[in-house]
Amino acid sequence: MDGNNFFTFPSIKRLHNASINELCSCGTGFRAKTIKSIAERIVDGSINIDELRKYRYSEAKELLLSICGIGNKIADCILLFSLEKTEAFPIDIWIARSLYAYYRSLFSKQTSKLTFKSAKLTVNQYNLLSKIMQEHFGKYAGYAQQYLYYHMRHQANKKW
Repeated sequence: MDGNNFFTFPSIKRLHNASINELCSCGTGFRAKTIKSIAERIVDGSINIDELRKYRYSEAKELLLSICGIGNKIADCILLFSLEKTEAFPIDIWIARSLYAYYRSLFSKQTSKLTFKSAKLTVNQYNLLSKIMQEHFGKYAGYAQQYLYYHMRHQANKKW
């Protein structure tokens, strides 16, 4: 279209049948094994996307976290962007910095001492921050997260 090529996302069966090398050739890098693992679990029926969508947030997240290669942030991204769990609050370094800058008063004394200068949060830090933000923003915490992400990237003059 207009001189640009666009590609659709491959079917789950195509992902399942692809080799790790084929997945890596698409620029997936270290994520190729996770993609392959998820595709296998969907094809063999141990993960049913339609059923997963019906789960409560915590149940769906627990299942996603059981998949090798999926951590808190990726699980929350899947929950928010694919499974309609708007309470999911994915936290990366940009969001952690925004929480430190704008929402420090919501955290306990122990948590407010965090500076979020490292590129990675511990599992406990992630879970605590996520819970606090879900309680603060309610069932649409994921939308608030998107505004915070945009704001922090925009403030840093990052290109989209």
